[in-house]
Amino acid sequence: MRLQRPPCETSDIQNERPTMNHDVFITCAVTGAGPGPKKNPHVPVTPEQIAADVLAVAEAGAAIAHVHVRDVATTEGSRDTAL
Repeated sequence: MRLQRPPCETSDIQNERPTMNHDVFITCAVTGAGPGPKKNPHVPVTPEQIAADVLAVAEAGAAIAHVHVRDVATTEGSRDTAL
């Protein structure tokens, strides 16, 4: 069974095909998910460092900041809701 293509509001006039959306969303994972500062000393750990980096990437054009919480004592990623 062949699926029917849904109607598209815009099309490529030359080829009569739907056009691709070229909008771009820049995302940034400021804390990473790996070893963090053990591999890269610039990875933020404290809430203040993370907040400052999120504001900096937003000013640089990022629309989304992806953040992993880090334990300040160990610098490792954490799922502790108290942090």
